[in-house]
Amino acid sequence: MSVGHLGQASYTTDGGQTWRVRNMPGGYTGYLYSVVWVTPNILLAGGTDGKSFCSTNTGYNWYQFRPGGNVVIWEWACFGATCYGAGNGSTFAISYDQGATWGRVFTPGADLLGLSFLNVSTGWVAGSGGAIMRTGDGGQSWTLQPTGAYDTTFYDIDMLNASEGWAVGGVNDRQGRIYRTGNGGASWTRVNSPNTSFIWEVDAVDSGHAWAVTHDGKISPTAGRWATPHTHADPLPSGTVTVTPTPTATATPTETPTPIETATPTETATPTETPTATPTATPTETPTPETYYYWLPWLIHNGGLPNQH
Repeated sequence: MSVGHLGQASYTTDGGQTWRVRNMPGGYTGYLYSVVWVTPNILLAGGTDGKSFCSTNTGYNWYQFRPGGNVVIWEWACFGATCYGAGNGSTFAISYDQGATWGRVFTPGADLLGLSFLNVSTGWVAGSGGAIMRTGDGGQSWTLQPTGAYDTTFYDIDMLNASEGWAVGGVNDRQGRIYRTGNGGASWTRVNSPNTSFIWEVDAVDSGHAWAVTHDGKISPTAGRWATPHTHADPLPSGTVTVTPTPTATATPTETPTPIETATPTETATPTETPTATPTATPTETPTPETYYYWLPWLIHNGGLPNQH
Protein backbone atom coordinates (compact mmCIF):
# COMPACT_ATOMS: atom_id res chain seq x y z
CA MET A 1 0.00 0.00 0.00
CA SER A 2 1.27 3.47 -0.92
CA VAL A 3 -0.30 6.86 -0.17
CA GLY A 4 0.51 10.39 -1.30
CA HIS A 5 -0.85 13.32 -3.27
CA LEU A 6 -4.49 14.19 -4.04
CA GLY A 7 -5.99 11.87 -1.46
CA GLN A 8 -4.97 8.76 -3.36
CA ALA A 9 -3.93 5.35 -2.11
CA SER A 10 -2.38 2.75 -4.41
CA TYR A 11 -2.20 -0.94 -3.68
CA THR A 12 -0.60 -3.96 -5.31
CA THR A 13 -1.27 -7.66 -5.02
CA ASP A 14 1.58 -8.88 -7.22
CA GLY A 15 4.71 -7.51 -5.58
CA GLY A 16 4.52 -4.10 -7.24
CA GLN A 17 4.17 -5.15 -10.87
CA THR A 18 0.76 -3.53 -11.14
CA TRP A 19 -1.00 -0.96 -8.96
CA ARG A 20 -4.60 0.08 -8.43
CA VAL A 21 -5.57 3.56 -7.31
CA ARG A 22 -8.25 4.34 -4.75
CA ASN A 23 -9.47 7.80 -3.78
CA MET A 24 -10.41 8.88 -0.27
CA PRO A 25 -14.11 9.61 0.34
CA GLY A 26 -15.86 12.98 0.34
CA GLY A 27 -13.86 14.40 -2.54
CA TYR A 28 -10.76 14.66 -0.35
CA THR A 29 -7.78 15.87 -2.40
CA GLY A 30 -5.28 16.63 0.37
CA TYR A 31 -2.00 14.92 1.05
CA LEU A 32 -1.77 11.55 2.78
CA TYR A 33 1.42 11.29 4.80
CA SER A 34 1.18 7.93 6.52
CA VAL A 35 -0.35 4.48 6.24
CA VAL A 36 -0.17 1.37 8.41
CA TRP A 37 -1.59 -2.15 8.34
CA VAL A 38 -3.44 -2.91 11.57
CA THR A 39 -4.54 -6.38 10.48
CA PRO A 40 -4.46 -8.12 7.08
CA ASN A 41 -7.74 -6.31 6.36
CA ILE A 42 -7.62 -3.03 8.33
CA LEU A 43 -5.51 -0.01 7.34
CA LEU A 44 -5.15 3.52 8.72
CA ALA A 45 -3.99 6.55 6.71
CA GLY A 46 -3.25 10.07 7.96
CA GLY A 47 -3.67 13.25 5.93
CA THR A 48 -3.93 17.01 5.94
CA ASP A 49 -6.81 19.09 7.33
CA GLY A 50 -6.95 16.90 10.42
CA LYS A 51 -8.43 14.03 8.44
CA SER A 52 -7.52 10.39 8.81
CA PHE A 53 -9.03 7.41 7.03
CA CYS A 54 -9.68 3.76 7.79
CA SER A 55 -10.27 0.79 5.52
CA THR A 56 -11.60 -2.54 6.74
CA ASN A 57 -11.35 -4.34 3.40
CA THR A 58 -7.64 -4.10 2.48
CA GLY A 59 -7.90 -0.58 1.08
CA TYR A 60 -10.83 -1.03 -1.30
CA ASN A 61 -13.19 1.27 0.64
CA TRP A 62 -12.30 3.99 3.14
CA TYR A 63 -14.13 6.10 5.71
CA GLN A 64 -12.99 9.25 7.45
CA PHE A 65 -12.31 9.72 11.17
CA ARG A 66 -10.38 12.08 13.46
CA PRO A 67 -8.11 10.23 15.90
CA GLY A 68 -6.58 13.33 17.47
CA GLY A 69 -8.91 16.22 16.81
CA ASN A 70 -7.96 18.60 14.01
CA VAL A 71 -4.36 17.39 13.65
CA VAL A 72 -2.27 15.64 11.03
CA ILE A 73 -1.19 12.12 11.96
CA TRP A 74 2.27 11.86 10.46
CA GLU A 75 3.10 8.31 11.43
CA TRP A 76 1.46 5.22 12.95
CA ALA A 77 2.54 2.12 14.84
CA CYS A 78 0.31 -0.86 15.68
CA PHE A 79 0.77 -3.91 17.93
CA GLY A 80 -2.23 -6.19 17.88
CA ALA A 81 -5.29 -4.14 18.78
CA THR A 82 -3.19 -1.22 20.09
CA CYS A 83 -2.34 1.59 17.66
CA TYR A 84 -0.42 4.83 18.13
CA GLY A 85 -0.34 7.99 16.03
CA ALA A 86 2.12 10.91 16.15
CA GLY A 87 0.57 14.27 15.28
CA ASN A 88 1.14 17.99 15.33
CA GLY A 89 -0.01 20.08 18.26
CA SER A 90 1.98 17.79 20.63
CA THR A 91 -0.66 15.12 20.04
CA PHE A 92 -0.05 11.43 20.63
CA ALA A 93 -3.16 9.43 19.69
CA ILE A 94 -3.91 6.00 21.17
CA SER A 95 -6.43 3.30 20.22
CA TYR A 96 -6.92 -0.02 21.98
CA ASP A 97 -9.50 -1.46 19.56
CA GLN A 98 -7.77 -1.53 16.15
CA GLY A 99 -8.52 2.12 15.46
CA ALA A 100 -12.26 2.11 16.15
CA THR A 101 -12.01 4.67 18.99
CA TRP A 102 -9.20 7.00 20.03
CA GLY A 103 -7.89 8.96 22.98
CA ARG A 104 -5.10 11.54 23.20
CA VAL A 105 -2.02 12.19 25.31
CA PHE A 106 -0.27 15.55 25.02
CA THR A 107 3.52 15.44 24.98
CA PRO A 108 5.89 18.24 26.08
CA GLY A 109 5.54 21.10 23.55
CA ALA A 110 6.49 19.87 20.08
CA ASP A 111 4.79 18.91 16.85
CA LEU A 112 5.26 15.14 16.57
CA LEU A 113 6.27 14.08 13.06
CA GLY A 114 7.85 10.66 13.51
CA LEU A 115 7.65 7.70 15.86
CA SER A 116 9.40 4.38 16.37
CA PHE A 117 8.15 1.69 18.76
CA LEU A 118 9.99 -1.52 19.63
CA ASN A 119 6.92 -3.04 21.26
CA VAL A 120 3.58 -1.94 22.67
CA SER A 121 5.27 -0.29 25.68
CA THR A 122 8.59 1.18 24.53
CA GLY A 123 8.86 3.84 21.87
CA TRP A 124 10.20 7.21 20.76
CA VAL A 125 8.69 10.24 19.02
CA ALA A 126 10.51 13.07 17.26
CA GLY A 127 9.47 16.45 15.94
CA SER A 128 9.94 20.19 15.91
CA GLY A 129 12.55 22.11 17.87
CA GLY A 130 14.89 19.12 17.91
CA ALA A 131 12.54 17.25 20.23
CA ILE A 132 12.97 13.53 20.83
CA MET A 133 10.99 11.83 23.60
CA ARG A 134 10.84 8.30 24.98
CA THR A 135 8.04 6.36 26.65
CA GLY A 136 8.17 3.08 28.54
CA ASP A 137 4.46 2.82 29.32
CA GLY A 138 2.75 2.91 25.96
CA GLY A 139 2.64 6.69 25.63
CA GLN A 140 1.05 7.53 28.97
CA SER A 141 4.16 9.47 30.05
CA TRP A 142 7.15 10.84 28.17
CA THR A 143 10.77 11.78 28.93
CA LEU A 144 12.43 14.48 26.82
CA GLN A 145 15.87 13.40 25.59
CA PRO A 146 18.73 15.88 25.03
CA THR A 147 19.68 16.47 21.39
CA GLY A 148 20.96 20.05 21.33
CA ALA A 149 19.37 20.30 17.89
CA TYR A 150 17.06 23.19 18.70
CA ASP A 151 17.17 24.54 15.13
CA THR A 152 16.26 21.16 13.62
CA THR A 153 12.87 19.70 12.78
CA PHE A 154 12.99 15.92 12.95
CA TYR A 155 10.68 14.30 10.39
CA ASP A 156 11.42 10.69 11.25
CA ILE A 157 13.07 8.48 13.82
CA ASP A 158 13.95 4.79 13.58
CA MET A 159 15.17 2.80 16.57
CA LEU A 160 16.86 -0.43 15.56
CA ASN A 161 16.79 -1.74 19.13
CA ALA A 162 16.72 -0.41 22.69
CA SER A 163 20.13 1.23 22.20
CA GLU A 164 20.71 2.16 18.56
CA GLY A 165 18.73 4.52 16.39
CA TRP A 166 18.67 7.43 13.94
CA ALA A 167 16.65 10.64 13.69
CA VAL A 168 16.53 12.72 10.50
CA GLY A 169 15.16 16.07 9.41
CA GLY A 170 16.43 19.49 8.47
CA VAL A 171 16.99 23.14 9.32
CA ASN A 172 14.57 25.60 7.70
CA ASP A 173 13.47 22.75 5.43
CA ARG A 174 16.75 23.07 3.51
CA GLN A 175 19.78 21.65 5.29
CA GLY A 176 19.57 17.92 5.91
CA ARG A 177 20.34 16.67 9.41
CA ILE A 178 21.07 13.16 10.72
CA TYR A 179 21.49 12.29 14.40
CA ARG A 180 22.41 8.95 15.91
CA THR A 181 22.25 7.38 19.37
CA GLY A 182 23.95 4.30 20.74
CA ASN A 183 22.55 4.47 24.26
CA GLY A 184 18.79 4.50 23.84
CA GLY A 185 18.62 8.26 23.37
CA ALA A 186 20.42 9.29 26.55
CA SER A 187 22.56 11.30 24.13
CA TRP A 188 22.30 12.07 20.43
CA THR A 189 25.22 12.91 18.12
CA ARG A 190 25.02 14.64 14.77
CA VAL A 191 26.33 12.54 11.87
CA ASN A 192 27.92 14.10 8.79
CA SER A 193 25.63 13.88 5.78
CA PRO A 194 26.16 14.80 2.11
CA ASN A 195 22.54 15.92 1.84
CA THR A 196 21.70 19.58 1.40
CA SER A 197 17.96 18.97 1.20
CA PHE A 198 16.01 18.07 4.32
CA ILE A 199 15.42 14.38 4.98
CA TRP A 200 11.95 12.85 5.17
CA GLU A 201 12.58 9.32 6.35
CA VAL A 202 15.19 6.89 7.64
CA ASP A 203 15.07 3.10 7.77
CA ALA A 204 17.74 1.17 9.67
CA VAL A 205 18.63 -2.32 8.45
CA ASP A 206 21.25 -3.22 11.06
CA SER A 207 23.81 -1.54 13.31
CA GLY A 208 25.92 -0.31 10.41
CA HIS A 209 23.41 0.16 7.61
CA ALA A 210 20.51 2.55 7.10
CA TRP A 211 18.80 4.40 4.25
CA ALA A 212 17.59 7.99 4.19
CA VAL A 213 15.25 9.69 1.70
CA THR A 214 15.57 13.40 0.95
CA HIS A 215 13.09 15.94 -0.34
CA ASP A 216 14.96 16.42 -3.61
CA GLY A 217 14.52 12.78 -4.56
CA LYS A 218 17.78 11.26 -3.37
CA ILE A 219 18.33 8.10 -1.37
CA SER A 220 21.47 7.88 0.78
CA PRO A 221 22.78 4.56 2.12
CA THR A 222 25.23 4.26 4.98
CA ALA A 223 27.75 1.54 5.70
CA GLY A 224 29.36 3.02 8.75
CA ARG A 225 29.21 6.47 7.15
CA TRP A 226 26.68 8.19 4.89
CA ALA A 227 27.46 7.75 1.22
CA THR A 228 26.93 10.11 -1.69
CA PRO A 229 23.20 10.34 -2.40
CA HIS A 230 21.86 8.25 -5.23
CA THR A 231 19.42 10.01 -7.54
CA HIS A 232 16.78 7.52 -8.54
CA ALA A 233 15.36 8.62 -11.90
CA ASP A 234 12.31 6.39 -11.59
CA PRO A 235 11.36 6.32 -7.89
CA LEU A 236 8.53 3.83 -8.41
CA PRO A 237 8.86 0.17 -9.40
CA SER A 238 8.08 -0.50 -13.04
CA GLY A 239 4.62 -1.72 -13.83
CA THR A 240 1.19 -0.42 -14.65
CA VAL A 241 -1.44 1.40 -12.68
CA THR A 242 -4.98 0.17 -12.99
CA VAL A 243 -7.85 2.40 -11.94
CA THR A 244 -10.61 0.42 -10.29
CA PRO A 245 -14.18 1.76 -10.44
CA THR A 246 -15.28 2.93 -7.02
CA PRO A 247 -18.63 1.66 -5.71
CA THR A 248 -20.68 3.80 -3.37
CA ALA A 249 -19.88 2.74 0.16
CA THR A 250 -22.55 1.94 2.72
CA ALA A 251 -23.42 4.48 5.38
CA THR A 252 -21.56 4.59 8.67
CA PRO A 253 -22.62 6.17 11.98
CA THR A 254 -22.44 9.95 12.24
CA GLU A 255 -20.08 11.78 14.58
CA THR A 256 -20.50 11.22 18.31
CA PRO A 257 -19.07 13.18 21.28
CA THR A 258 -16.30 10.58 21.66
CA PRO A 259 -12.77 11.38 20.41
CA ILE A 260 -13.44 9.36 17.25
CA GLU A 261 -15.38 10.89 14.43
CA THR A 262 -16.94 8.68 11.79
CA ALA A 263 -18.20 9.76 8.44
CA THR A 264 -20.02 8.44 5.41
CA PRO A 265 -17.54 7.51 2.71
CA THR A 266 -18.45 8.15 -0.90
CA GLU A 267 -15.45 7.46 -3.07
CA THR A 268 -14.46 8.65 -6.50
CA ALA A 269 -12.07 6.76 -8.74
CA THR A 270 -10.67 9.62 -10.79
CA PRO A 271 -6.89 9.71 -10.38
CA THR A 272 -5.06 12.79 -11.52
CA GLU A 273 -1.42 13.50 -12.15
CA THR A 274 0.72 13.80 -9.07
CA PRO A 275 2.15 17.30 -8.66
CA THR A 276 5.36 18.01 -6.80
CA ALA A 277 5.10 20.70 -4.20
CA THR A 278 7.60 22.27 -1.83
CA PRO A 279 6.89 22.01 1.90
CA THR A 280 6.75 24.97 4.18
CA ALA A 281 8.95 25.36 7.22
CA THR A 282 6.12 24.81 9.65
CA PRO A 283 4.90 21.20 10.02
CA THR A 284 1.35 22.29 10.76
CA GLU A 285 1.19 24.07 7.40
CA THR A 286 1.38 20.76 5.58
CA PRO A 287 4.72 20.10 3.92
CA THR A 288 4.46 18.13 0.71
CA PRO A 289 6.75 15.08 0.54
CA GLU A 290 8.04 13.68 -2.72
CA THR A 291 6.70 10.36 -3.91
CA TYR A 292 9.89 8.51 -2.93
CA TYR A 293 9.17 9.04 0.77
CA TYR A 294 6.45 6.43 0.77
CA TRP A 295 8.56 3.89 -1.08
CA LEU A 296 11.48 3.54 1.32
CA PRO A 297 10.14 0.46 3.18
CA TRP A 298 9.26 -1.13 -0.19
CA LEU A 299 12.77 -0.54 -1.49
CA ILE A 300 14.48 -1.76 1.68
CA HIS A 301 12.54 -5.00 1.88
CA ASN A 302 12.78 -5.73 -1.84
CA GLY A 303 16.52 -5.61 -2.21
CA GLY A 304 17.27 -1.88 -2.28
CA LEU A 305 18.37 0.13 -5.29
CA PRO A 306 20.36 -1.32 -8.20
CA ASN A 307 24.16 -1.20 -8.08
CA GLN A 308 24.23 -0.20 -4.42
CA HIS A 309 26.00 -3.26 -3.05
